[in-house]
Amino acid sequence: FPGVSLGLSYETRVLPALAIQAFTGLPGGDVASQIENIIARDLRYSDRFTVIDALPVSLTGDEVDYELWDEVGATWLVTGRLEGGASPVLLLEVHDVIYREVTDRGRFPLPDAAAANFRMAVHAASDAIVEWVFEEPGVAASRIVFSQRMEDGSQDLWTIDSDGENFRRLTSHRGGEFGVPISMSPEWSPDGSRVVYTSYKDEGLPRIYELDLGSGQEKAVPATAPGDYLSPSYHPNGELVYFAISHGTGRGISRYNIAQGCCFESVTQGRVEDISPSISPDGGMMVFNSFRLGEGAPQIYVQPSDGSGGAE
Repeated sequence: FPGVSLGLSYETRVLPALAIQAFTGLPGGDVASQIENIIARDLRYSDRFTVIDALPVSLTGDEVDYELWDEVGATWLVTGRLEGGASPVLLLEVHDVIYREVTDRGRFPLPDAAAANFRMAVHAASDAIVEWVFEEPGVAASRIVFSQRMEDGSQDLWTIDSDGENFRRLTSHRGGEFGVPISMSPEWSPDGSRVVYTSYKDEGLPRIYELDLGSGQEKAVPATAPGDYLSPSYHPNGELVYFAISHGTGRGISRYNIAQGCCFESVTQGRVEDISPSISPDGGMMVFNSFRLGEGAPQIYVQPSDGSGGAE
């Protein structure tokens, strides 16, 4: 596109060294060690710290020897202790080794180690550590939703935790008279309880569906206009779904209140494709791709999310 140059600039920065003193508490220590390992990996993946792996045996136990930790090279130190029985409580402290003081501490109730939400509860504790140091939370307690093609050619939706654990299949649409089903372009609802996506599972035509992760129930956006229904996205209120309708005589972005099951509205319309809408956090603006300039690649446009005003 004439006049526009895109590039990637990466500036290296010094990551503070962080050490984790062996967690204590509960007989046997197996659960404490498991929690310690999860938090260590979360903090390493956060790309905020240089996590010190090899630690002297003398730097264990409940006492904190700031002088020794300083000699090891640690700037920050995390200590943890488990208390309780079947449903333990994790006591975490973050120490500033340079100033030799506890800067923050917190208590985190945990489910049983065999529970499905155990790891996510530990991830939340990891995010608190990041927030204590950098005043903004980490992303360990998050999941990724994506589409994956299988050996039979089908394409279903899956989720996975941010650390690569808990690989879970969301859809299992099998082929019928219309061929191998494909589900793609998933997006989380603002509260993380639902996923909206495009699927070819019915009649081989791309349509928009919403999957409730708690109940497993599915809603469909009715196809009241001809065309392919693609690239859905939620409004921050969690009720409106924006998506592209691609058709030879009318192409644009529409929205539909999937919570109430009614009310189509056309947000953009023209002779070229407008695709991939995304709504600003305050819900007031929409950004999307369009081929309006007739170039080989689409351009990015912004306009009010209710369709008023022109695109820029």
